[in-house]
Amino acid sequence: MKLALITPTSALKDFAVQSDGIHLCLVQEVLRDEAYASFYRERSDVGDTIILDNGTFEMGKPAPMEDIIRAAEIVDADVVVAPDYPDKPCVDTFKAAIDFSEVLPAKYRMMLVPQSLIGDVRDWLDGMEAVLCTEQKVTDLLKPIIDRIEMVGVSILSCPNAFGPMIGDTEPEICRFTAFQFLKCVLPWRKGVRPIKIHCLGGGARLDLIRYYDWAFSMDTSSPVWHGWFGTAYEHGFLPSGKTKTPVNFQAECPDLYKGVIQKNIRQLKASAKQAESTALRCASELEKVRPCVSANMSKFDFRS
Repeated sequence: MKLALITPTSALKDFAVQSDGIHLCLVQEVLRDEAYASFYRERSDVGDTIILDNGTFEMGKPAPMEDIIRAAEIVDADVVVAPDYPDKPCVDTFKAAIDFSEVLPAKYRMMLVPQSLIGDVRDWLDGMEAVLCTEQKVTDLLKPIIDRIEMVGVSILSCPNAFGPMIGDTEPEICRFTAFQFLKCVLPWRKGVRPIKIHCLGGGARLDLIRYYDWAFSMDTSSPVWHGWFGTAYEHGFLPSGKTKTPVNFQAECPDLYKGVIQKNIRQLKASAKQAESTALRCASELEKVRPCVSANMSKFDFRS
């Protein structure tokens, strides 16, 4: 699994450069901070993949379409996260993505982020299948844009919304772990799986669960840097007091005192991401033993490249 490390502007050159050739930047920061925007433009110039987020997590709703497009042009983004609407039916997000595609210049690829009403596991799963599987009925709605979809996002918002009521816990990584188990029960048996990359939007407090996201191509997270910022280190793969509720302050100055803690956190996160790759290889091997046609179908996911 490739990692995109999110950091305040003052720490970009120390820590965001340790990302695995892929970055996620935020539309609102690109538009208000020239130094932030310049860093990601430079990473684009050297060939890294730049994902531009739409601001839903931080602002509660996506930024205006014209702002997203202007930010994409500034950083020369490769993939743009289409508008998504948590706690609304998935079809609302799909329709917004279609409208967005009509104004988004053709050179940009898109990431779709299926959402759902609170507790509506079926709607979330239908949304994921609609993007990833050619045989699903909702796919007809996506036909006009399916060739522009590079990634599908498994969001730190969508998973607690959909799965929290069912499992009685809204801890993001526990819910995302559950979401991946549902996908693993369904997708191997579907026909026509598309080679669309799965991206984990946001990271939580549980490094021990990342190994189970073995179908994910990439993940973005501020967690190792922002928790380390305050001297909080992972202990045995856990944040001792859980994930902080303090939002990332992108204008904060990097504390020299805790740079070692931040680096330690990054090393542990990278180790967990490597475990996910190992799990992917092991699962592919097991699928070959159980049902070769299932393995051949799932090989369309390019998990590691």
